[in-house]
Amino acid sequence: MRVTDPGEPQIQGAAAPAPDHGALAAALGLVPAPLGRRALAFAIEVAIVAVLLSIGWIVYAVVIAQGTANIASGAVDPGEIPNIGVGIAALVVTSVLALVFALMQLLLHGIKGVTLGKWLLGIRSVRLETLGQPGFGPVLLRGLVLWAAGAVPLGQAVLLASVLWDGSGRNRSWLDRIGGIWMVDVRRGPDPYDEDAMRVAHAVVEARAEVAPPPPPAAPAPPQLSPADDPETILIGEETLHQAPTARVAPAPGAVAPAPAAPAAPAETPSAAEPRPPVPVAEPAAPPAAGPPIAPPPWETQAPAAPPPAAPEPAPTRGTLVADDGARIPVDPVVLVGRNPALRPGEPVVAVHALEDPTLSLSKSHALVGIDAEGPWIVDRGSSNGTSVDEPGRPRTLLTPEQRTRLAWDQTIRLGDRRFTIVRG
Repeated sequence: MRVTDPGEPQIQGAAAPAPDHGALAAALGLVPAPLGRRALAFAIEVAIVAVLLSIGWIVYAVVIAQGTANIASGAVDPGEIPNIGVGIAALVVTSVLALVFALMQLLLHGIKGVTLGKWLLGIRSVRLETLGQPGFGPVLLRGLVLWAAGAVPLGQAVLLASVLWDGSGRNRSWLDRIGGIWMVDVRRGPDPYDEDAMRVAHAVVEARAEVAPPPPPAAPAPPQLSPADDPETILIGEETLHQAPTARVAPAPGAVAPAPAAPAAPAETPSAAEPRPPVPVAEPAAPPAAGPPIAPPPWETQAPAAPPPAAPEPAPTRGTLVADDGARIPVDPVVLVGRNPALRPGEPVVAVHALEDPTLSLSKSHALVGIDAEGPWIVDRGSSNGTSVDEPGRPRTLLTPEQRTRLAWDQTIRLGDRRFTIVRG
């Protein structure tokens, strides 16, 4: 099924552009094939073709050399080279074998994504836009372009060396882009042609999407104050004037508030005959008694301190064991798995889960899987075929029975020949 990116512009009447599955490939754990092993795999295949062709030419050269020597010694008539048919047959047979070998490599590369050199060195090819088989047509086109480049000086060398300046980080050469393929490393990552491994990888990706935390809510916008609500503004008609806040002095405790001043009586104009009374001189008022500190107005107070950071959430104590057939086994917080698991006498009661086992590689009570504050763990219950943990770049080693082994989230474990992945939630 072809998946399109919803963010890509769609043009009416035109085919949708091919999506780039690089993000999905990274989520599934696919790893680009290293350049050294890619070069060695190609060298192995070229060497096999060269050896086949060399055998025919060596036989033909030996036949010609012997015939020339016989003619020089007079043992045979000039122009008659004995066994010349053998030399020609060797050339034809070895050339056909080399051609058949090359065609078989192209056919296997297109259908299975593998050649002899890639199989020996743990490399597989996929089509980047589908992560499936490359197809015989694109692989054949890739080979024809490489063959035709031989007519140009250093043409083939430039095509092969173009992998060195690939900016995508996937080690793709111009030939890979022409064929639309991508070479991955199955020693450090899953094999895209292993149905069980890819089923587990897709289940892990879906489980991650289900337990992904929702985005944090956007912070509310600060309320907008109108000029009338702002204590530092005064409205005059259609203009807004800003005034500096004035401090308000609180009265001293026990002091009597002064009475409001009476409105002044209208002044009378004294007549010239009446004498004016003397004007009393007011004594200076006593300074007010010292009161408590003046509280700043509300608009000058500092903002309250930010609340302390919230304590980290406790580590989850539940998860899910995803089987290679897509089955999901809850781990909350401990589960015993096997063909027909049974608790030992006196053992604390935990959940048990019976597994279908067409491979007959699981024991009756195979392993105990649990989750605590530090993360997931597993204990092998003395199974017949053992329990192991897949770690990239390391050989498979069996766990010590009855010993707790710490696991990492999204890590793959093997119970006998069955694969399981421990995920959150």
